[in-house]
Amino acid sequence: MALANRLHCVPLIASTLFLITTLSAPVWDHIGLLNFHLTNGSTINFGKFGHCILNDRLFEHAANYCSATSIGYAPAHIIAAADHTTLTDIEAGTYDSLTRAMILHPIISALRFLAWLTALGAGLFSSLISLSLAGIALVLCVIVLGTTLRYSVF
Repeated sequence: MALANRLHCVPLIASTLFLITTLSAPVWDHIGLLNFHLTNGSTINFGKFGHCILNDRLFEHAANYCSATSIGYAPAHIIAAADHTTLTDIEAGTYDSLTRAMILHPIISALRFLAWLTALGAGLFSSLISLSLAGIALVLCVIVLGTTLRYSVF
């Protein structure tokens, strides 16, 4: 019983960690899941729902640019255009579909938070609801892990 009292905050911590990964570029422009440094001193920060191009302010009219928030974007095309390289359609399609799968992170965060809230209840019914929400979040988390590991091979 004492162990269960100490571990009641684990779902809240998991929900918070998923929320932090959700609030990356373009929501916060300097926080990115992938940072790509260009030869001109600029940096491209890729996040869950878009990207930001951060200029180093060497030029007088250099300004930071963030894309519009969207589900799924084309990081391979952005890097290819910025670095003047060419990519195959398979490489570009792989990374495009990975960014579409990132929508599951905020969903998992919400499910984990709801599981934590319902676990605060003292009854059997609230415990069963919390267990089912945590189970759904676990399945979605395994799916996200599978897509991440699958696409990280390329």
